[in-house]
Amino acid sequence: MGVWRKIIAQQSRKSCRRHRQGHFSPCGTGSVSGRPKKDPRHAPESTLVFCRTTQMGLLRLLTNSKVMGRSRRTVVQAWETFAELLADRRVIFATEPARIELAWRQLMTQAGVGPSSWPDAYLPAFAEAHLYSPVTFDAGFRRWPALRLTLLSPAQNLPGE
Repeated sequence: MGVWRKIIAQQSRKSCRRHRQGHFSPCGTGSVSGRPKKDPRHAPESTLVFCRTTQMGLLRLLTNSKVMGRSRRTVVQAWETFAELLADRRVIFATEPARIELAWRQLMTQAGVGPSSWPDAYLPAFAEAHLYSPVTFDAGFRRWPALRLTLLSPAQNLPGE
């Protein structure tokens, strides 16, 4: 959980403006110009955004002993951890936008994109539909050059390390 808090803290240092493109994680927001507290359409850049796919990925990783070691969580604990994340004002859960299918279809029909790329193409389409910038460790997302991607390295020094 520490790395997520550090990423959120790092992103929180950036200024927030209405309609500014937010960050989308492979995983909050305060009131922005009078909008509801967790309105994903007005997420500031310091926001960590989850969709159903990234939520499942995080829950899967939290319960995986190869990833978490002795800090592995039970299924119930993983749900509790996710609830704790959502309680942070800088974390939101964005629903699927109506126009995602067209963007997803366009990404999947590009040359070189194979049948195992369904979830990999869905996340950039989701980000594009919401005007988010994905943040990931997966260099495979570079295959979509129009994507405003923030690629993290596992050894990247985050604040407080």
